[in-house]
Amino acid sequence: MKDELVIGRVRSAFGTAGEIKVESLSGETAHFTALRVVDLRRVSGPESFRVESVRTTHQAVLMKLEGVDTPEDAAKLRGAEIVVGRKDAARLEAGEYYYGDLEGLIVTLDGESIGRVTAVLESSAHALLEVTLPDGGKPLIPFADRFFGEANVVAGQIELRDGTVLE
Repeated sequence: MKDELVIGRVRSAFGTAGEIKVESLSGETAHFTALRVVDLRRVSGPESFRVESVRTTHQAVLMKLEGVDTPEDAAKLRGAEIVVGRKDAARLEAGEYYYGDLEGLIVTLDGESIGRVTAVLESSAHALLEVTLPDGGKPLIPFADRFFGEANVVAGQIELRDGTVLE
Protein backbone atom coordinates (compact mmCIF):
# COMPACT_ATOMS: atom_id res chain seq x y z
CA MET A 1 0.00 0.00 0.00
CA LYS A 2 1.18 3.47 -0.81
CA ASP A 3 1.76 6.00 1.96
CA GLU A 4 0.83 8.93 -0.28
CA LEU A 5 -2.34 9.17 -2.31
CA VAL A 6 -3.65 11.49 -5.00
CA ILE A 7 -6.97 12.84 -3.72
CA GLY A 8 -7.71 15.60 -6.19
CA ARG A 9 -6.76 17.52 -9.28
CA VAL A 10 -6.59 21.30 -9.74
CA ARG A 11 -9.09 22.20 -12.46
CA SER A 12 -8.85 25.99 -12.65
CA ALA A 13 -8.39 29.29 -10.91
CA PHE A 14 -11.44 30.61 -9.07
CA GLY A 15 -12.23 34.21 -8.24
CA THR A 16 -9.80 37.08 -7.81
CA ALA A 17 -7.98 36.09 -4.60
CA GLY A 18 -5.96 33.17 -6.00
CA GLU A 19 -8.26 30.31 -5.01
CA ILE A 20 -8.09 27.07 -6.95
CA LYS A 21 -11.02 24.89 -7.97
CA VAL A 22 -10.27 21.25 -7.13
CA GLU A 23 -11.93 18.08 -8.35
CA SER A 24 -12.09 15.40 -5.64
CA LEU A 25 -11.08 12.09 -7.19
CA SER A 26 -13.09 10.11 -4.64
CA GLY A 27 -16.22 12.23 -4.86
CA GLU A 28 -15.86 12.92 -1.12
CA THR A 29 -15.01 16.44 0.01
CA ALA A 30 -15.16 16.54 3.83
CA HIS A 31 -11.55 15.40 4.27
CA PHE A 32 -10.30 18.45 2.33
CA THR A 33 -11.48 20.78 5.12
CA ALA A 34 -9.01 19.22 7.60
CA LEU A 35 -5.96 19.69 5.36
CA ARG A 36 -3.27 22.06 6.62
CA VAL A 37 -0.54 21.25 4.07
CA VAL A 38 -0.76 19.70 0.59
CA ASP A 39 1.78 18.63 -1.97
CA LEU A 40 1.01 19.51 -5.56
CA ARG A 41 2.55 17.18 -8.11
CA ARG A 42 3.20 18.79 -11.46
CA VAL A 43 5.36 18.09 -14.50
CA SER A 44 7.91 20.53 -13.09
CA GLY A 45 8.04 18.52 -9.84
CA PRO A 46 6.30 18.47 -6.46
CA GLU A 47 5.77 21.55 -4.33
CA SER A 48 4.32 21.89 -0.82
CA PHE A 49 1.80 24.55 0.14
CA ARG A 50 0.20 25.55 3.42
CA VAL A 51 -3.60 25.58 3.12
CA GLU A 52 -5.11 28.92 4.15
CA SER A 53 -8.76 27.99 3.61
CA VAL A 54 -11.07 25.39 2.10
CA ARG A 55 -14.69 25.77 1.01
CA THR A 56 -16.83 23.07 -0.54
CA THR A 57 -19.60 23.56 -3.06
CA HIS A 58 -21.94 21.03 -4.58
CA GLN A 59 -19.53 20.56 -7.51
CA ALA A 60 -16.04 21.36 -6.29
CA VAL A 61 -13.63 22.16 -3.52
CA LEU A 62 -12.26 25.70 -3.43
CA MET A 63 -8.85 26.05 -1.81
CA LYS A 64 -6.69 29.04 -0.98
CA LEU A 65 -3.00 28.16 -0.76
CA GLU A 66 -0.36 30.33 0.89
CA GLY A 67 1.61 32.29 -1.69
CA VAL A 68 -1.01 31.83 -4.41
CA ASP A 69 -2.61 35.26 -4.35
CA THR A 70 -3.78 36.07 -7.86
CA PRO A 71 -5.86 34.34 -10.52
CA GLU A 72 -2.69 34.14 -12.61
CA ASP A 73 -0.80 32.33 -9.82
CA ALA A 74 -3.71 29.92 -9.42
CA ALA A 75 -3.96 29.28 -13.17
CA LYS A 76 -0.35 28.07 -13.19
CA LEU A 77 -1.42 25.18 -10.92
CA ARG A 78 -4.02 23.85 -13.35
CA GLY A 79 -3.67 20.08 -13.84
CA ALA A 80 -1.61 19.54 -10.68
CA GLU A 81 -2.45 16.50 -8.58
CA ILE A 82 -3.09 17.01 -4.87
CA VAL A 83 -1.11 14.44 -2.90
CA VAL A 84 -1.57 13.76 0.82
CA GLY A 85 -0.57 11.12 3.32
CA ARG A 86 -2.95 8.16 3.64
CA LYS A 87 -4.17 9.42 7.03
CA ASP A 88 -5.44 12.63 5.38
CA ALA A 89 -7.33 10.90 2.56
CA ALA A 90 -11.03 10.00 2.60
CA ARG A 91 -11.92 6.93 4.61
CA LEU A 92 -12.89 3.95 2.49
CA GLU A 93 -16.05 1.91 2.77
CA ALA A 94 -16.05 -1.86 2.26
CA GLY A 95 -15.31 -2.69 -1.36
CA GLU A 96 -13.72 0.71 -2.10
CA TYR A 97 -10.08 1.12 -3.12
CA TYR A 98 -7.66 3.87 -3.92
CA TYR A 99 -6.54 3.63 -7.54
CA GLY A 100 -2.94 3.89 -6.38
CA ASP A 101 -3.39 0.73 -4.30
CA LEU A 102 -4.69 -1.23 -7.29
CA GLU A 103 -1.63 -0.46 -9.41
CA GLY A 104 0.92 -3.24 -9.05
CA LEU A 105 -1.49 -5.93 -7.84
CA ILE A 106 -0.90 -9.40 -9.22
CA VAL A 107 -3.94 -10.57 -11.20
CA THR A 108 -4.88 -14.21 -10.62
CA LEU A 109 -7.29 -16.47 -12.49
CA ASP A 110 -8.29 -19.77 -10.88
CA GLY A 111 -5.45 -19.31 -8.38
CA GLU A 112 -2.75 -18.80 -11.03
CA SER A 113 -0.90 -15.53 -11.63
CA ILE A 114 -1.70 -14.21 -15.12
CA GLY A 115 -0.39 -10.64 -15.01
CA ARG A 116 -0.12 -7.41 -13.09
CA VAL A 117 -2.24 -4.24 -12.91
CA THR A 118 -0.03 -1.58 -14.49
CA ALA A 119 -2.48 1.33 -14.72
CA VAL A 120 -5.94 2.45 -13.67
CA LEU A 121 -7.79 4.57 -16.21
CA GLU A 122 -10.97 6.50 -15.59
CA SER A 123 -13.98 5.90 -17.82
CA SER A 124 -17.62 6.87 -17.65
CA ALA A 125 -19.05 3.61 -16.29
CA HIS A 126 -16.19 1.89 -14.43
CA ALA A 127 -12.50 2.41 -13.96
CA LEU A 128 -10.47 0.30 -16.38
CA LEU A 129 -7.58 -1.80 -15.11
CA GLU A 130 -4.73 -2.21 -17.56
CA VAL A 131 -3.34 -5.69 -16.99
CA THR A 132 0.09 -6.46 -18.40
CA LEU A 133 0.26 -10.12 -19.40
CA PRO A 134 3.43 -12.25 -19.71
CA ASP A 135 3.18 -12.11 -23.53
CA GLY A 136 3.21 -8.29 -23.41
CA GLY A 137 -0.50 -7.87 -24.04
CA LYS A 138 -2.26 -5.12 -22.12
CA PRO A 139 -6.02 -5.65 -22.05
CA LEU A 140 -8.20 -3.01 -20.39
CA ILE A 141 -10.71 -4.70 -18.11
CA PRO A 142 -13.59 -2.88 -16.38
CA PHE A 143 -13.12 -2.81 -12.61
CA ALA A 144 -16.57 -4.26 -11.95
CA ASP A 145 -17.88 -7.19 -9.91
CA ARG A 146 -18.63 -9.13 -13.08
CA PHE A 147 -14.92 -9.28 -13.92
CA PHE A 148 -13.06 -8.93 -10.62
CA GLY A 149 -13.42 -10.34 -7.14
CA GLU A 150 -12.26 -8.49 -4.05
CA ALA A 151 -8.84 -6.89 -4.22
CA ASN A 152 -6.55 -7.99 -1.39
CA VAL A 153 -4.28 -4.97 -1.24
CA VAL A 154 -2.30 -6.32 1.72
CA ALA A 155 -1.55 -9.60 -0.11
CA GLY A 156 -0.98 -7.70 -3.37
CA GLN A 157 -3.51 -9.69 -5.42
CA ILE A 158 -6.80 -9.34 -7.22
CA GLU A 159 -8.83 -12.22 -8.61
CA LEU A 160 -10.08 -12.10 -12.20
CA ARG A 161 -13.48 -13.82 -12.31
CA ASP A 162 -14.02 -13.90 -16.06
CA GLY A 163 -11.06 -15.02 -18.15
CA THR A 164 -12.96 -14.53 -21.41
CA VAL A 165 -11.98 -10.85 -21.31
CA LEU A 166 -8.44 -11.95 -22.14
CA GLU A 167 -9.43 -13.63 -25.42
